[in-house]
Amino acid sequence: MIPIKKIAILKIDEGLPRRVLHTSLIVAALVLLISISNWSFDVTLGLAVGMGISTVFFMILCNSVKSLVIIEKNKRMPFFVIVAILKFIVLSIALFLVFEHLSISYLALLIGIGLAQSIVFLKLIGMGLVNFMNRTNQIENKEISNTKLQVTNKKQYSI
Repeated sequence: MIPIKKIAILKIDEGLPRRVLHTSLIVAALVLLISISNWSFDVTLGLAVGMGISTVFFMILCNSVKSLVIIEKNKRMPFFVIVAILKFIVLSIALFLVFEHLSISYLALLIGIGLAQSIVFLKLIGMGLVNFMNRTNQIENKEISNTKLQVTNKKQYSI
């Protein structure tokens, strides 16, 4: 039996937030184009507002996590609590203003808000599956390379 080396299945690099943001913007543009051509203006506006809110909050989350790494240990918890409270206050104000002044579809708004989170989730699942398959492939390659193949020389006769 070959010893299995422990390899991290989910290894996140620094470029992940940038790739997720680019993917979110591309998916948002495609969803908005489909929405403009197929549904009413209320649905399109709800999707646009929801995707805008989720993208902005994703960027806030990324920047706060990056700054948490830099801040000293004893100041991390108050900073995180302040950012979380401010985030929900800003979300509440934004949703109040949206519902007060715009006529939008509530379901479309919820779908738009959930879009960025679903992209992050799917990216992480994809990274985990690719790393798992790479690890499995490395184990299979080691098994093949460790077996000794016996080759015999046979004379070939031609007619």
